[in-house]
Amino acid sequence: GGGGKKNKRKQNKKNKRKAKKLKNQQKNAKTNENDNTKEDANKCKDSEYIRVLGFNENGKNYLNKVKKESRLPIITGYSNIESKILDIEFKVSSIYFMISKEKNKNDLINMEYKHKPVIK
Repeated sequence: GGGGKKNKRKQNKKNKRKAKKLKNQQKNAKTNENDNTKEDANKCKDSEYIRVLGFNENGKNYLNKVKKESRLPIITGYSNIESKILDIEFKVSSIYFMISKEKNKNDLINMEYKHKPVIK
């Protein structure tokens, strides 16, 4: 019944929020290039999160075990956590894609933001 429509609306809202955050991060990466300096990066000595890029079945079991014990959030992408380090990481990815030879640079940036970890 109505549960499917409600879940779809909820997912659409979530996707819109993510798209808005991505747009803001892209805008900030372009307009505030000088905001993140070497000194800013040095201030980020403490880890604020663990970002998983990929895993296999053994890794999945390990992640399930350690996420219960970890003091840091374990994230799989550019999540909703506010983090100076994550903002810097996004800018670095954006810069990398800007100098790449790929034609669809914005698609690469969007892919970096939206894709989940590689699971083997």
